[in-house]
Amino acid sequence: MNPRAAGRFAGLPLPAWLIMLSSVPLLGGVARLLQLSSGDPPAPEDLRFAIAPLPVTLHIIAATFYCLVGAFQFDSGLRSRWLALHRVLGRLTVTCGLIVGLTGLWMTLASEIPSGLQGELLRVVRVAVAASMVAFLVLGVMTI
Repeated sequence: MNPRAAGRFAGLPLPAWLIMLSSVPLLGGVARLLQLSSGDPPAPEDLRFAIAPLPVTLHIIAATFYCLVGAFQFDSGLRSRWLALHRVLGRLTVTCGLIVGLTGLWMTLASEIPSGLQGELLRVVRVAVAASMVAFLVLGVMTI
């Protein structure tokens, strides 16, 4: 296989696919931030975000950088031509990933989820995903 084509699928580079994959949750995060900053009274199921906006704001901003900047970490051209930039962006990506995981844990453990919306299983899954994200980022940095 052509080395230049190795990072491409259907003609698009991998970072483009990763950004497209991230676009729906990122747009949802932007909508949540706009809702929080509008001053309108929140819906009952969103009251927990209005009461404690810091963790959700940090979570959304860090996730945006994690997804967008992190996508370019998979660009072999960036790694080979601008190694110093790749390393700086890698540090930013890991920092943002840790913020995403830790704020995810914070929101899951500190907030009451309205009854009827989600069950205890979802809480367990959220804790497992957030803790795994933090653990794997730490392991990745240790490996590097």
